[in-house]
Amino acid sequence: MTHSHNKQTLQIQAKQGNPKAIAALLNRAFQAQGIKVRVKRQQTQLLILLESPSPLDPKAVISKMTQGFQQLGLQGIDSLTVQA
Repeated sequence: MTHSHNKQTLQIQAKQGNPKAIAALLNRAFQAQGIKVRVKRQQTQLLILLESPSPLDPKAVISKMTQGFQQLGLQGIDSLTVQA
């Protein structure tokens, strides 16, 4: 299995609302900032937990997540809750 195949599979799973796949993509996106992400799903809601060694810029984090979810075309999720 190639890296690009793994990435495509991960994106498909994330699009379908798989919390582990979403967490993997978010961890990749925020790795440079040292932010660790955990995701839990409860029916149509995602709970996103962020851990960072330094204070977070909430606007920048939410903006990056929103952009990523829009590009992904997340399905089956009605609401997101983000905690840091």
